[in-house]
Formats: sequence, C-alpha cells, structure tokens
Amino acid sequence: MVKHELPPLRQRLQALQAEMAALLPVLLGRDPLLPAYLSYRPRTCGNPGCKCARGERHPAWIVQFSAGGRRQCRSVPKARFAALAGPAETYRQFRAARARWNRLVREAHTLLEEIERCRTLDAEEALEKP
Repeated sequence: MVKHELPPLRQRLQALQAEMAALLPVLLGRDPLLPAYLSYRPRTCGNPGCKCARGERHPAWIVQFSAGGRRQCRSVPKARFAALAGPAETYRQFRAARARWNRLVREAHTLLEEIERCRTLDAEEALEKP
C-alpha cells in the first residue's frame, strides 16, 4: 500500500467528477439534434445569360448530411437554413461533450486502477502481521 500517492489521485478523480457533472446539461438536453453541417457557398448556375456568368454568384445555403451511407448536399432557402442552424449547433455541442465525457471516463478508469493498486495490501504480508 502506497498511501502518500492517494491524495493527488483522489483529488484528480474528484476534479473529473466535477468536469463530468458540467457536461451533463449538454448531454441530457432536450433540444433536437441535426447531424448536418451548414455552410454558405455562392454558386454559379451555368446559364450563359445569367448574372453569375459575369461573376455575380447566386447565394446558396447548403446543408450537408449522410443518408443511406452516402454524403448528401442540399441547397435550402435562407429561412430554412436559419431554422436548421440551432439544431445543427446543438448536435456539434453534444458530440463535443460526448467525446470529452468518453476521455474523462477513460482517465477515471486509469485513476481508479491506480487507486486500487495503492490501496491493495500484499496478501502474504497481511497474513504474517499480527
């Protein structure tokens, strides 16, 4: 048993617990999640008489998502793009929080193994002592 190593390990474990608690509001939220990326990319249509042939591109609000294992891109009206921005941002926040949560769980697991190692008595020594 190595008691002098325990306090910093316990403190780090408590810090992990606090960090995980801070992630819970994002992970337990009720807002809808939209697994898509939104972007604005002016485009050209290809018509020779159009303004985009002179260099003035058309506004294009693009939504990229996966459907059936394939990447899809759709152009949507500006109002729909604005309505989808919230759920898409919530999705990004959820994914970041989930990734952080997983890293914290792995670190906590390592800490707990180290705490167990520090607290474990040697069986032979424990049997020999009165």
